[in-house]
Amino acid sequence: MNRKIIITGASGGIGRALAEQFYREGDRLILCANHHPENLPDLPGAARFAGDLSDLETVRRLFRLVREVFKTPDILINNAGVADFSLFQDSSDDNYLRILHANLSSCVRCSKEAVKLMLPAKHGRILNISSVWGTFGASCEAEYSLTKGGINALTRSLAKELAPSGIQVNALSLGAIDTEMNARLTASEKEALEAEIPAGRMGTCEETAEFVSLILKAPDYLNGAVIPFDGAWM
Repeated sequence: MNRKIIITGASGGIGRALAEQFYREGDRLILCANHHPENLPDLPGAARFAGDLSDLETVRRLFRLVREVFKTPDILINNAGVADFSLFQDSSDDNYLRILHANLSSCVRCSKEAVKLMLPAKHGRILNISSVWGTFGASCEAEYSLTKGGINALTRSLAKELAPSGIQVNALSLGAIDTEMNARLTASEKEALEAEIPAGRMGTCEETAEFVSLILKAPDYLNGAVIPFDGAWM
């Protein structure tokens, strides 16, 4: 399709599946990673960027590359983030800031830079990868849930602000996806979790990428939506 797409968090399971999906569709890609940039997919023609996107100077460096490679991006997929499992009272302030910046600040800062380029073109799409916990909250994941709730609020607010300029902002609210993030689960924990999900299983990275592709082909009137993808779990 020859769209110009930025994917953050592209070294993880979902990010790699997204990169491979859009490469097959003929799009041009900039793939970003902070942790394990060596795991970024090696796709012909794709530009690769390593750096911490919770850091403002790093984000500015990324978007200098975006201007060089794309001039104006068509799509930004904010997929970067970290998980955390801890009792609220036991989480240190440093850990809270790590989660906040990795999940929410990176989304805010990348979106802001992308919007600066999309506004003159009166065209663009931003898709934020969120979580069901951003709506419903999760025990022992309070700070993670807070950041995903912030992403949902940012999505709805930005959509209202940018719709008159022809820019769409949506979020994908993921349920349990079989990624490295959930590899911490023991076999019995995974079995118990899947028993709670009406679909009877966790989602895969590949079908998540397929659904993202559908969202990004939807009519422009899809705007400000937080779209669940959770096997009827929540």
